Amino acid sequence: MAPRIRRARPRRRQWCDLPSELLDKISGCLDTQSDLRRFRSVCSSWRNSAPPPPPPQASRILHLRSFPGSSSSSSKPVKLEKFTVYSIQPLPSTTPQPRWMRLLGNFAAPTAPTRPWLVKLRFSESGTVSFLDLANSRSTVRETHMRELPKVVDLRDYHVREICSGYQDYGEPYEVNWCRFCETENGFMLMVVNSVPEPNLYVRRMGDDDEWTLVDVSVKGLLDFDSVMVGCLKGKFYVANVVSGLTVTVDPVSLEMKQVAPAKEYFSSGHMQKYLVASSQDLFLVEKLTPDELEIDGVILSYSFIVSKLDERRQEWVEGEEDMKDHVMFIANDWSALVPAELLPGYRRNYVFFVDDYGDQYCNHPASNFLACEIGGGPKEAVRLCPRSDCFRVFWPPPPWLNKNPL
Repeated sequence: MAPRIRRARPRRRQWCDLPSELLDKISGCLDTQSDLRRFRSVCSSWRNSAPPPPPPQASRILHLRSFPGSSSSSSKPVKLEKFTVYSIQPLPSTTPQPRWMRLLGNFAAPTAPTRPWLVKLRFSESGTVSFLDLANSRSTVRETHMRELPKVVDLRDYHVREICSGYQDYGEPYEVNWCRFCETENGFMLMVVNSVPEPNLYVRRMGDDDEWTLVDVSVKGLLDFDSVMVGCLKGKFYVANVVSGLTVTVDPVSLEMKQVAPAKEYFSSGHMQKYLVASSQDLFLVEKLTPDELEIDGVILSYSFIVSKLDERRQEWVEGEEDMKDHVMFIANDWSALVPAELLPGYRRNYVFFVDDYGDQYCNHPASNFLACEIGGGPKEAVRLCPRSDCFRVFWPPPPWLNKNPL
């Protein structure tokens, strides 16, 4: 009789025994709900050390009786729906390899990391998920394209990273010309409303139903020309005048407004569009110089991008192109992001992906209104993201590894 072989019990991982104080500190440094979910999935001790994030539909939809500042007699109910841009990347396989494959791996060239895929999702009140066009949140991806996607994705097989989020308004009252939204990590929301008779700034704490507080605009000239940009960084709001470049910061708790960059005489340009783009540490001003002549049929266009970084200590915008190295920038109509290239392997470094403002979609595919262009060094050729371009694959079609594992 063959001797009975006793299988050794799996050893308890050392990270399961980390002190609760350290786990509290780690969970407090997580910026997104996706990071918190992954943190809690490590083991039971980690899961018990942090409360679960709220359900998606509980924090992604805001109902307003009317826009702040609008007259109650003519205003209509407004619904703000939150969308999130995710990066999805397959995790390395944990399946043990045969011995011959392990030996071959010592001589084979290292494989490049799998390029992640960007997707834009909106969660409804019923819990359903809408797959949005990355270029325009008002457009959902057509049903014919949705057939190429799995119904369910097992998050244990993929690394899901939140790139950014924003809000899309529905039911906007007629007396509102435009509005800008911005949300901090600690639950405050800024709204800039260009309504009749003048634009105003409002701050709201998430969870306070329809309680918007009017911000006293103490810096003269901020709301001139009825056009501003908004951004968030390190729990504070930033508002910049598009024409003059005057920039202020707004504390969401005290509502104190402070000027951090003065107006510039040369800032205005008839052919230039401007955006505030935040990284994890800095705030950037991106100026896009649009071409006078467009080669629509030739696909290739020319654009110039000028990047400045906010230096709050010196209270001015300084040259910021050096900080763009090894980064990838995205600029759409209602979201923007600056992501380290190491988090997006396979994407072109020092490149900006931005929305073309000169026409309808040229291709019957999601995100076909995007262009790709190198940043800095004067005018550069921009490539439209059509199926015949290599850049197009960063958005569509879905990568093969996503379709191979539907549940």
